[in-house]
Amino acid sequence: MRKYAKILTCGAFLLASVCHSNLWAQSRTVRISTGEWGPYVSENMEHYGIGPQIITAAFAKVGVKTEYQFFPWTRAMKEAEDRRSDLTGIWYYNDERSKKFDYSDNVLSAANIFFYRKNTPFNWTNFETFPASKVGVTRGYSYSAQFDTAAEEGLVKVEKTGSDELNFRKLLRGRIDAFVMAELAGYDMLKAKFATEEREKITAHPLKVSSAPLHLLTAKGNAKGRGFIEMFNKGLKMLEQSGELDAILASYR
Repeated sequence: MRKYAKILTCGAFLLASVCHSNLWAQSRTVRISTGEWGPYVSENMEHYGIGPQIITAAFAKVGVKTEYQFFPWTRAMKEAEDRRSDLTGIWYYNDERSKKFDYSDNVLSAANIFFYRKNTPFNWTNFETFPASKVGVTRGYSYSAQFDTAAEEGLVKVEKTGSDELNFRKLLRGRIDAFVMAELAGYDMLKAKFATEEREKITAHPLKVSSAPLHLLTAKGNAKGRGFIEMFNKGLKMLEQSGELDAILASYR
């Protein structure tokens, strides 16, 4: 009986060890809810785009695997808020969002710029002396506090449309004079959605409308998510110090 009990005890110990190992393996995989915004993040791109490539590389530095779940952006944030995902990204900072979420360090920065037609001169230096041009914006987007304020005060004449692609098509038809969009995303959309002869009609102003960092978020009070944020921040510093972060960014420029 003693020998049988010893075997049972040993078996129970092994089973507990296996279960603990499985739980540990699972805890070392971070679930990230996200959306479609190529090339910053895209289900159809290698590495899922520049943001996930940086995030995955940073987590790898600290021994954490990444799992991405793609949703419409509102749903992606809700998944993290309800803790069905550990993190969500990548997002700009805003005060309202910060009431519900904790932020990671800066994953990368995204600049907004004006696209316009080459045959229609467009120049600007500040919002106070903005040219009398009609600017296309996409409904629901914020381009910077300064731009939004200038639009509200009538310094910038804006026309809202439901999508970035539609704004580009309006620009090509001359229905708007310029269109403001995230720089890399704008060039990515032109390449993916428009013919060469259409792309050649469009250029971009060198002066940036805004440039702001993008972050990973986790719901406030989510200890597991907060732990992953801290691990990401640590891995990101390692990625930066090794020079790998600059190499990833350069590959997209």
